[in-house]
Amino acid sequence: MIKRITTTLLSFLIAGAVFAGKGLEIKITVKGLENSKMIFAPVGADKSALTNTIAFDSKGTAEIKEKEAPQPGVYMAVFPTLNNQYFKFIINNEPKFSLTTEASDLLGHMEVKGSNENKVLYEDIARLRVFQAKFDSLNHAWRGTKDSLAKPVLKSQLKALVADENAATAGLASANANLMVSKVIADKSEFEEPAALGGDGMHIKLDVKGLECSTLILANYYGDKQYVKDTFTFDRQGTVILKADTMLPGGVYLAVFPDLGNKYYEFVIAEKQFGLSTDTNDLAGHMKITNSLENKLFYEDMKFLSKTKETSDSLVKLYKGAKDPKDKEAFKQQLQDLDKNVKDKRNNVINQYPTLFYAKMLKSMKDPEVPEAPRDASGKITDSTWQWRYYKAHYWDNVDLMDDRLLRCPVFHNKLKTFMTQTVVQIPDSINVGGDELLAKTDMKGEMYRYVITYIFNEMANSKIMGFDACYVHFGKNYFCKGLCPWVDSTKLFKICDRVNRLEPVLVGKPAQRLTLPLDSNETRYAALYDLKAKYTILVFWDPDCGHCKKELPVLIDAYHDLKKKGIDVAGYSAAIMEIENYKDWVEFIQKNNLDWTNACDARRHNNFRFEWDIQSTPQIYILDKDKVIKARRIGADQVEDYILHLENPSYRGKLINTVKDDDKQEGTE
Repeated sequence: MIKRITTTLLSFLIAGAVFAGKGLEIKITVKGLENSKMIFAPVGADKSALTNTIAFDSKGTAEIKEKEAPQPGVYMAVFPTLNNQYFKFIINNEPKFSLTTEASDLLGHMEVKGSNENKVLYEDIARLRVFQAKFDSLNHAWRGTKDSLAKPVLKSQLKALVADENAATAGLASANANLMVSKVIADKSEFEEPAALGGDGMHIKLDVKGLECSTLILANYYGDKQYVKDTFTFDRQGTVILKADTMLPGGVYLAVFPDLGNKYYEFVIAEKQFGLSTDTNDLAGHMKITNSLENKLFYEDMKFLSKTKETSDSLVKLYKGAKDPKDKEAFKQQLQDLDKNVKDKRNNVINQYPTLFYAKMLKSMKDPEVPEAPRDASGKITDSTWQWRYYKAHYWDNVDLMDDRLLRCPVFHNKLKTFMTQTVVQIPDSINVGGDELLAKTDMKGEMYRYVITYIFNEMANSKIMGFDACYVHFGKNYFCKGLCPWVDSTKLFKICDRVNRLEPVLVGKPAQRLTLPLDSNETRYAALYDLKAKYTILVFWDPDCGHCKKELPVLIDAYHDLKKKGIDVAGYSAAIMEIENYKDWVEFIQKNNLDWTNACDARRHNNFRFEWDIQSTPQIYILDKDKVIKARRIGADQVEDYILHLENPSYRGKLINTVKDDDKQEGTE
């Protein structure tokens, strides 16, 4: 924080008259930089100007000598051996002076001779350091205390401290009004340091008048959520500097202000160095943008939409209230014209700036334009699905799936969700093909690929729609278990592939596995599933010690009996999962509830069917056809009768529900 305040005060360049006298001689001594080099340049210079290198001698002294005095202003001495640390000084009508300091603390050890401008400047810096220490201590106490009585007192003290500091700054500037330093001290508008020194790093200045010494929470969009990135404190001028050697990942970010009840404004990070300035009266409306075409376009679009919405809202009211059909049509046309204006304006941005992130974000909002479906000679549409197939095939044409920044905007996730849940036909085969085609459009390795495969896989893992576990198996088997998701750790990967291997044999559409179990505890008689000859077989795995099973089995046996009364050829195979201690309870339950189908058990735990049939919870109900192919699984007892009646007659719907009725979950990922 100390560096931020002091360097902000010094970041000022003013053009003025050339010195009355000619020539310049400045002696700079830095203890600890003996025999190294220094760069001398004006603040605000670009990189091409940072070539004036001066060598320190063996005593750590370098001399700046100019025959013609340079423009008055603020200059900097940059030290490459200190990782480009620097200090600044003023040149103005003082042709000869010296600055002496130490490498360990360039600003704190500064001694000035022969320059009243720089003497006042560094006295102010020293005073600011004292202020900053007090401010940090008091600010830390205020934000850290949980004492409701102490908090307002500390905040009041903090505001008084800042007010005193501002008054001292104004007084110092006034007392030295004849000097350039007064303007340097008073200035609050420039960047912390020249962009030329920023290199490839990030330097973003956020100013909000009215939020001095308050908190800023930096957040960003990611998918369908918003995540806090960091927390900052505004300085006494209402400034926060986002500075780092590398840029934050590009996308749409939010500057959130707790002191304003968590109001926020959005902005785009896609450029390394820029500034945003506003005030608390109207965060978005009063926004001023420096050095950022991305945010200039963003806010122009936002303001245009705001004005358009006002007009649109008025027209909608007039349209609804109009009684004359001609007036109604006129208002409708005006609304259509407004919509066209928005589309045209955004298309201009997209076409004029195709490589900008904001243009890509706007483009990704666009749906593909679908042509008219082909017609035969009589004008009849030849293929009713043609437009849907075209739309699906061109759905991603406007989205740059190689640009990971789109993940950090409030557009992509909804686009992905709409595609996977509405555009693609909601049957496992279509979902698998649609997902594969989408993933093939990514680079199959970057952040976009990771987000898409993770979204699809987790949606399938958590799906309650019967049969969608086939999609879980497909994407798990073909992406995770084939090593195409290297970010997943070995433990998680083992669990995923184990679930895939266990699920695959029991998916809807697969032939049922062989199952032969004892009919009693002595294991003298056995019943094989495949020995049951019927058009439909109800297979249920249950536990006589399970409370839910005791409620479901009576419902299931009633459905079985009702189907038989309706002439449906149906058989039942009941496989009990239990310990030998529960054998008596099993027998009594069968007799009490008239379970007159095939009742088998594995009381002595000699069979591995629990694993082979993926029994995670009970009861588990399957419906098999005459060839013992699985037609339904994980359904409730109350769904069985309607489901079999639907298989008999597809037009019959009854209370047919395609959601599963258990809490089984698959292994997802992050």
